[in-house]
Amino acid sequence: NDEDFWCGTTDEYLRLLLTARKAFRDVSPATYVADGGIQGAALNWLVVDYYLSTGQATSAIAFYEVFTGTLISVADLTALNSTWQTKQPVVRGRELYDSMLFSYCDRVNFHYYQLAGGIPDVVAHLSRRTGTRLMSNEVGIKEKYAASPDDAARQMVQKYARALALGVAPVIW
Repeated sequence: NDEDFWCGTTDEYLRLLLTARKAFRDVSPATYVADGGIQGAALNWLVVDYYLSTGQATSAIAFYEVFTGTLISVADLTALNSTWQTKQPVVRGRELYDSMLFSYCDRVNFHYYQLAGGIPDVVAHLSRRTGTRLMSNEVGIKEKYAASPDDAARQMVQKYARALALGVAPVIW
């Protein structure tokens, strides 16, 4: 999650997860263990960065446009992707991937508040990077992405339907 919710290092979080996992499994071996959840904005920039770093600029632009609803050029997206505000979440996300944290989870958890169209790319990215089943314990809609309460409700239904159709379970808000 973002630094408002976790201020420690990746190694400290991994130790916390392993301690909690052992405690749960000692009591109930069938208990599923998930991480606290990757923040949606960070996850979006991890996907953009992946596409740009693998020469898939067209996919990066298409993904950016579906998760923000904003048109952007390759040059502008590349410049935006190199700013500190976007690089910091990418670096922290890569640290999580490299820490092997997700190999100790039965589910990889993510949070998603952006437009529903980005969910397929997010799910594909997380599945590719972690090889673990996915869940989401935070699915919502930011006010700036909804034209009205009815639009927000429609988008929420779309998000749930897309996530569930892609095998994400559970999906909770």
